[in-house]
Amino acid sequence: MTEPVGSRTMPTHRILIRAPKDPTQTLSLEASFAHGPNGVFGANSGNLLFAESVFRTLSVPNIDLVPDSFTTERTGSDRAHASRIKDEFNGFVVPLANAFREQFRPALRRLTTVVTELDIPVTVTGVGAQLPSSGDLSGVSDALNEDVRAFVSAVLDRSASVGVRGEITKDYLASLGFGDDHIDVIGCPSMFDFRGNAPTIEKKLNSLNPTSKLAVNITPTVPGSAEMLRRHHKRFTDIVFVPQEHRELGLLLWGEPIAGWNKDLPGTLDHPYHHDGQVRFFVDARTWHEFMATRDFAFGTRIHGNIAALAAGTPSVVLTFDSRTAELASYHGMPAEPVGRNGIGECTAESLFNRADFSELNTRRQPTFERWIDFLERNGLRHVHQPGNQNEAFDEKLRTAQLAPAATPVRSSNGAELASRLRWLCGSTKSPAADRYVPPFAPKPICPPKPSDDSELEQVVQTLKYEVTSVSRRARENDEYISALRKRAAKRLLSTRSRRSGRP
Repeated sequence: MTEPVGSRTMPTHRILIRAPKDPTQTLSLEASFAHGPNGVFGANSGNLLFAESVFRTLSVPNIDLVPDSFTTERTGSDRAHASRIKDEFNGFVVPLANAFREQFRPALRRLTTVVTELDIPVTVTGVGAQLPSSGDLSGVSDALNEDVRAFVSAVLDRSASVGVRGEITKDYLASLGFGDDHIDVIGCPSMFDFRGNAPTIEKKLNSLNPTSKLAVNITPTVPGSAEMLRRHHKRFTDIVFVPQEHRELGLLLWGEPIAGWNKDLPGTLDHPYHHDGQVRFFVDARTWHEFMATRDFAFGTRIHGNIAALAAGTPSVVLTFDSRTAELASYHGMPAEPVGRNGIGECTAESLFNRADFSELNTRRQPTFERWIDFLERNGLRHVHQPGNQNEAFDEKLRTAQLAPAATPVRSSNGAELASRLRWLCGSTKSPAADRYVPPFAPKPICPPKPSDDSELEQVVQTLKYEVTSVSRRARENDEYISALRKRAAKRLLSTRSRRSGRP
């Protein structure tokens, strides 16, 4: 059974999902990096993991899942865009991460604008607030509270509940007036990997030694990151740094130094990890999982960098430094250690490995998985874990997809890899659009190109227009963010001066 939509027909059930791309779609490293201002994966490759997990879980037979490629929250997403969603889809699923933060406010407002116009179910999974590890709300602005309240209210008008990543976010939403009946704590779906499995985690070694296969990740703003990386590079012969930021992929591909980074961080080609070829960047969740399965141990401050290991069955310890990492680790029972005032400079892989206890994680795997499934069913979403909904065809397509390999440092890349990058730069691929990502569903360009017989060239033009508007949007958002930070700093300075002067 089909129903008309404009001049075409659509399947009985079609769902738009906030996701980078279809996980079975092959896209080169270069094209993944070049799309928009932040790459296909949206500035942080951790987005790949939770988006793909939801995509896989909902990929039941006879349902057409379409990724929005993060375009619904970007400039150009307005009432007209919402009208298209209403006409072409039966539901909108929105996997999110730390979306309740100051810098994401403009995108959150645009999402709210779209959701408010919809009359179809809207389901939000895994959203979280970005707060101190204690959950202290004193630094949250009234403007952010207002935007979060508007977004959650709009979603709840179209769903049974909102899925949040942990208790801290639940408490934050409670402070805004949302009760327990509206909020489900579900953690992060990426804990169950792209197949929906939950492997038991056991240590692969009795203890670490200089030849153990390690994976390490860092958040460059956490104190001591450079020192920790340096010491471990000297002590372990097979340690690999796994970065996640868009600009770190740019360094790997094109040798572009990362502006503003401490010279001791791996932000240039002469850093020891880059010099020795001990860096890997992934643009697909499946290849990320496959690599992490080969490691003996992983650790660091990136929550999804450690989840990638755990979902692949590899022991991992997360170093928590804010609410988004702390509440997720707590909910799932991940081995975690808080970052102290002095940072992570003195931490060692050996001590983290020796202290790590995975019993709580293993015990919680099944109940947290069942809670995730209950949430989907409460919100009327069919999933592959229901009898008769297994989708072997999708599994096989994902398993056999010729996905891009991990990006490695440009100075250690082989001749074939370098030749591929040069061909991409020169634009000498067989077709102009052969290696440019074009979102399957996106806001219409502000000035759509005139119809052309060369459909591939038209796709390129549309993509370039989209990228220009995205860059402009990003610049405006950064200006708004900097302005908000200045206002907060001025407010705190005034408060400090008042206390020192003894005035109320």
